[in-house]
Amino acid sequence: MSAPPVKPPPTGSDILAMFIPANPVKALAEGDMLSVIVFAILLGIGVLGAREAAKPVADVLEGAAHAVTKLVNYIMELAPIGAFALMAWAVALMGADALVKLAALIGTVYLGCFIYGFVVYGGFIKFVLGLPILPFFKGMSEAMAMAYSTSSSNATLPVTMRCMIDKLGISRRMSAFVSSMGATVNMDGTAMYICVVTIFGAQLFGIPLDNGQLVGIVIAASLGAIGAAGIPGGSIVFIPLVLGVAGVPVEVIAIILGADRIMDMMRTVVNVLGDSTAAVAVAKWEGELDAEAYRANRLPEARPA
Repeated sequence: MSAPPVKPPPTGSDILAMFIPANPVKALAEGDMLSVIVFAILLGIGVLGAREAAKPVADVLEGAAHAVTKLVNYIMELAPIGAFALMAWAVALMGADALVKLAALIGTVYLGCFIYGFVVYGGFIKFVLGLPILPFFKGMSEAMAMAYSTSSSNATLPVTMRCMIDKLGISRRMSAFVSSMGATVNMDGTAMYICVVTIFGAQLFGIPLDNGQLVGIVIAASLGAIGAAGIPGGSIVFIPLVLGVAGVPVEVIAIILGADRIMDMMRTVVNVLGDSTAAVAVAKWEGELDAEAYRANRLPEARPA
């Protein structure tokens, strides 16, 4: 059985043109998700600018977001059955070599998450904020364990906030603001994962990628990660978007879906570490970080309200 036909990959200029939604309704009907996401961001900026006048629109969008999240939850309940069928199809189509490549993908994702979570964030804490690294990771260890076991930034949010307040010396106000926002829009681990999966798919199907396409993949993955729900498997919805930007067949999802939860666990840890790093940085810059409590991993004696 031969592999499915592959469309010629778009050029760098084609990718840049995808960001401009000439007709948002047409883009939505045709599944041009990159244009839809850009338009959604612009619409959100407009709703924020209109304030009270646009409150009915904001309420409708918020209700729709909750409904879609619940729908994704229902779909993920059936995901194990679908993953079994898709993996069986992928192995029958591509042979046992697909499993070897999948293992390499898992290793790459874990290595990337380790570098991003511990080297990049650790370096930022040490060299930009001038704080010791060990108390940070020690203080967030409980939240990291919770993130790894649940694969959900939203489910980990209460533990993340408690660790920030009780272990890192961050004020309650600052931890609540930064962590709640970060659980929604700060998905560095998810963005990195989507990029890795897209490049994996391109290599699997022998599709060359130029520099313009790589830049487009990074931008599209970052935009998609902003809209990804903080639930297990939430990024699966946006992977076809980035695959389409690179001209990679969506059949790649059939190969990765069976192991997505294993990779989701690690990238959720990176998401939580990103929220915590941002909270420490903002709290330090705003004078709402108790440096002594941070170093001792204890509850500050006097915290701002």
